[in-house]
Amino acid sequence: MSLATYDEFFYNGKTYSIDILIKAAKKSHGAIGCYQNEILCPECKKARLKFTNATRNKRAYLSTINLNEHEDWCSYKYKLASKIEVKNSFSKLKNNEIEDKMNSIFRKLFQNKEKNSIGNIANYKNTDNPFLINIKKYNSNKKVIPQRSLNLYIDIKEFSKNEDIYIFYAKEINFQYVKAKTNDKCSLLQIITKANQNIDIYGTNININENLKYNFVCIGYFNKYKKIQLLNSKSIKIFQYE
Repeated sequence: MSLATYDEFFYNGKTYSIDILIKAAKKSHGAIGCYQNEILCPECKKARLKFTNATRNKRAYLSTINLNEHEDWCSYKYKLASKIEVKNSFSKLKNNEIEDKMNSIFRKLFQNKEKNSIGNIANYKNTDNPFLINIKKYNSNKKVIPQRSLNLYIDIKEFSKNEDIYIFYAKEINFQYVKAKTNDKCSLLQIITKANQNIDIYGTNININENLKYNFVCIGYFNKYKKIQLLNSKSIKIFQYE
């Protein structure tokens, strides 16, 4: 598989959504103004990025100018893990190890800005990158679990074709429970995204308040019913947004 794609970028001390560049380009006939030549990798904050405008067949995207500018621990330096490789990696983990990994992923994505936070960001090391998995023995070959922000619009039909496994995440979103059409006794947790999409998640037992906003991350895939199927019952974390 190819390298990871960017939903965010680092600029002038802050991390922003690619939507900022898309809106700037639409207003200026494709130009991104002050961001030009100043956007960096959102993870290692060192590798330079370039913005490519959308075409009729492709959405706008960010790419690395020079792969060697990434830090060695940066997930954007590595190829994407296939769904088989992700499944094999997680099949070797116990439930408590999966929970630890999800906690680490959550901390790395949200930098402990959530209410009732888990762990202490001061003790977190960038070199311990939870997005990476070992493919071969002795850590000789690493790949990165694909990531996708649900704050951006996604083509669910396209995602459900291959059932590829992703780290799905979203910031400052609302949830609600809805009845499954196939079983009135079964409720699905539904994400109400900033892109005005309602996305259902199977296999959750999490108590939420529909009036509050949350930060969210899970590892799973869109199944043939176009709903997120969790890789494991422990592969989801939701914390109240502060």
